[in-house]
Amino acid sequence: MGAVFAGAARAPITAVVIMFELTGEYSIILPLMIAIVLATGISNLLTRDTIYTLKLRRRGIDLTHRPSPMADVLQNPVSAVMAPVPTPLAESCPLLEAAERLRDTPEAILPVVDDRGSYRGVVTGRLVADVLTTENGDTKTVGDATENPPAVRSTQTLEAVIDLVDHVGTAVVPVLDDNGSQLVGWLNLGRVLGAIRPGQPGQTGQTGR
Repeated sequence: MGAVFAGAARAPITAVVIMFELTGEYSIILPLMIAIVLATGISNLLTRDTIYTLKLRRRGIDLTHRPSPMADVLQNPVSAVMAPVPTPLAESCPLLEAAERLRDTPEAILPVVDDRGSYRGVVTGRLVADVLTTENGDTKTVGDATENPPAVRSTQTLEAVIDLVDHVGTAVVPVLDDNGSQLVGWLNLGRVLGAIRPGQPGQTGQTGR
């Protein structure tokens, strides 16, 4: 009786207690425990359901599967949460003009393209200021202050890029197309967190880190 109940309900301790209370015989404890353990083990091998969970599974309820909303969101592509790209600067643009543009940019970072419109990197207010203070800095162009921070692809999942976005040294991470030649968006930690927790700051309005 104890083995049948333990195998059906997958509750070995309960079976031992019930059988001992029904019989009151200390002499059956050892064989009772052996029978119950064997029945529970065989039941686990034959099926993952008990007489209780089987009814729930037939109704479409799986107690062993607890999907995480965060895990689902992190499987979305980067393109789902990236921000639009601001107007890029040409490599030949004078640094003084770039400084004016960067001054009006919240993140103090702008994309840089070549004469054919292909993505070349980014320029930041910090680096522009450093170059302008060098000798003949006011005669230099954006190409002299361009850097190439780590970039992500628009088809990558948020789970694959969240660590990079969190630790990158710039305010935003460039998002490139599949070919890696065209800039299609900006991504920052605020937008990723906003996607995970809708309604929190950073989903649409907060663009900085």
